[in-house]
Amino acid sequence: MKKKYPSKIGLIIALPFLCILLLSPIFLLYLGELGWLIFVPCVIFPFSFVYILSFPTYYVIDENLLVIKSGRFSKEEKIDISTIKKIKKTNSLLASPALSLDRIEIFYKRYNRIMISPKDKYDFICDLIRVNSSIEVIYKQK
Repeated sequence: MKKKYPSKIGLIIALPFLCILLLSPIFLLYLGELGWLIFVPCVIFPFSFVYILSFPTYYVIDENLLVIKSGRFSKEEKIDISTIKKIKKTNSLLASPALSLDRIEIFYKRYNRIMISPKDKYDFICDLIRVNSSIEVIYKQK
């Protein structure tokens, strides 16, 4: 069984991108020709850099492995599902391979943990439990 879960994209993560896209034409009209000289290094380059580092972000359950991919140039993180001890809901602001603050935290091995934000958390957690039924789940749905 190989199943891919895209990351949920939260408003707080997407809002800066949307603001740049919506406000850029106004900025360019206001500054005229000078706007283009400022626009490319100050908007396009940082926007492209963040986009490349963030997208695509997804999670794959492949037999007994959880594969986490975030960004075009990042290395895939592979976690043996049998080492997962606990899954807990979190809204932490700490950096992680998640495009939303609606996250789950996965505790694995002895002291390792990672936060991710699969779009369909319920199915994702159920699929992990099918592989490792001893996972403790601390997750309350609203």
